Amino acid sequence: MGAGAAGLMAAVTAAENGASVTVLEQNDRPGRKIAATGNGKCNFTNIEIPADAYRGTHPEFVRDALEQFSVSQAIQFFEELGIFPVNRKGCLYPRSGQAQSITDVLCMKAHALGVKIKTNEKVTSLSHEKKNGHKIWKVHTEGWCYESDCVILANGSKASSISGSDGSGYTLAESLGHKIVTPLPALVPLKCKGKKFSSWAGTRTEGKISVFSEGKLLKEEQGELQLTEYGVSGIPVFQVSRYAA
Repeated sequence: MGAGAAGLMAAVTAAENGASVTVLEQNDRPGRKIAATGNGKCNFTNIEIPADAYRGTHPEFVRDALEQFSVSQAIQFFEELGIFPVNRKGCLYPRSGQAQSITDVLCMKAHALGVKIKTNEKVTSLSHEKKNGHKIWKVHTEGWCYESDCVILANGSKASSISGSDGSGYTLAESLGHKIVTPLPALVPLKCKGKKFSSWAGTRTEGKISVFSEGKLLKEEQGELQLTEYGVSGIPVFQVSRYAA
């Protein structure tokens, strides 16, 4: 479920290993959120992505994933699909400069492997039952019920409802007994109170942003800051935003 980056990669990998795969996507086309990544250029991997570069309460959870699918493997995967990277300060982008290139090659590879991508199919519920001694999943959409031996839930978070990431995946996961930690915003600009920012909106400057709580420094980052009519934005702001949340 979900034809974003994770869903398409999972579909391709499963099909390469002999599975018959159907991808259900609630939007009218796959990869809508991919198109918005990296300012429309898609930073699809990084040269240096050690586990300690990940922010969170338990950043070590990424170690197994990084060991199973390394940066060099990611580069090779996309090069075999025709995506050759451009290195910009350790961030890798498709040479075309277009995020759509990533979506296009993933969809082409999926179709070549016989993967069916069904759009405008919003999953409303999941259930399972025994059939001929085997566990069968039933995936209910607004207009149909699909049966499957396995299900991959790749619906995304609730980060961008306009692109389909509306949090419905959390509801589906909870219905299967999973516990959801209350999600908080991260990688977002910050709104500021008490000042009028319209006079400096559009200004970019090198600087440092620090986040304090009750006088205690939580996190600070340095780099290019973007001053907006509502507050501040830019990569350093994105990196400290989860601490503000």
